[in-house]
Amino acid sequence: MLNRVPPFIILSLILIVAVSLRLYRIEDYGFFADQARDLLEVHKWLVSGKIPLQGPLTSMGTFHLGPFYYYLIAPFVFMFKFDPIGAVYFEVFDGLLLVVLGFFLFRKFVDLGTAFIFSLLITLSPLAISLSKGSWNPHPQLLVTLLLVFSFMQFIKTNTLKYIFISAFLVGVGVQLHYTFLTNLLSLILMIFIFKRRSVLNYKIWLLLICGQDLRS
Repeated sequence: MLNRVPPFIILSLILIVAVSLRLYRIEDYGFFADQARDLLEVHKWLVSGKIPLQGPLTSMGTFHLGPFYYYLIAPFVFMFKFDPIGAVYFEVFDGLLLVVLGFFLFRKFVDLGTAFIFSLLITLSPLAISLSKGSWNPHPQLLVTLLLVFSFMQFIKTNTLKYIFISAFLVGVGVQLHYTFLTNLLSLILMIFIFKRRSVLNYKIWLLLICGQDLRS
C-alpha cells in the first residue's frame, strides 16, 4: 500500500508533523551554561571579525572543543540578532535534516517501508524533539552518525576505499562537535577487523583513516 503513494508525498507529510512538533512552544526552550558559553564564543567572533580556529576550553581544563559547531550556529545567531533562540532554530533545522536524509538513505539502500519507519520514529521521538528545543555541541552527532553508518556500509558493500576516507572524515566532524565521538573511531576500526579482515593488512586503509580524521579534526 505504501508503494502506491509517491515518496515525495510521504516525506512531505512526515515533515509537516516534524516541523509542528519541533516548533510547538519553541519559546520555552531550555537555556543552560553551555549554551551561554557557545553564544559568547559566537558573539566574540562576529564582533571581532576573527574566525576562531578552536573552540572554548572543556571541563577537562586543557582540552579545547573544535570550532566547527560555532561555524554552524553563527549564521542563525547573526540572523536572530544574538537572541539565544537563533541557535535553537539551528537545532530544529538539524533535526529536520536528520529526518530527510534518513528517509533518502534508507529508501536508497533498503526500501521505502524502512525509510518511512525510520523517519516517523525520529519525527515522533520525544528525545529527538527535546534535542531540537535546545542548543548543545553534541546534538548534530545524530546526523553525523547516520552518515557514518551508511558510509561504512557502502565500504562493506563495494570495497571502495574512498568510503573509508569519508567515514574517517565524518569521525573527525563528530569529534569537532564533542570529543566523546572519538569512541566511534574505535568502533570503526573494530568493524574493519570484523567485516573486512582481509583488508586489515592493506596500508591504504590505515593511511586513509589517518588522513580523513586529521583533515577534519
